[in-house]
Amino acid sequence: MQDSNFISKCSPLYDTYSTEIRPLISEIEARFEEFPVPILNEIRAFNDHVARCYQDINNEAFVDEQLKKSKIAHR
Repeated sequence: MQDSNFISKCSPLYDTYSTEIRPLISEIEARFEEFPVPILNEIRAFNDHVARCYQDINNEAFVDEQLKKSKIAHR
């Protein structure tokens, strides 16, 4: 898989994080004055699936499956 193709597939995930998830996390932190552990686990799972793509970056089916799982992880 070419780097530009991989980046184009990952970009919407990080856009969603930046525009939707991160502001919600900030709101939760402000309201409860702590960072809830379940949110940390979801962030870990999301990044774990994206990182797995690099194990077999040339296998597009594998990369697509990991990116699909990362979407589930952060929803």
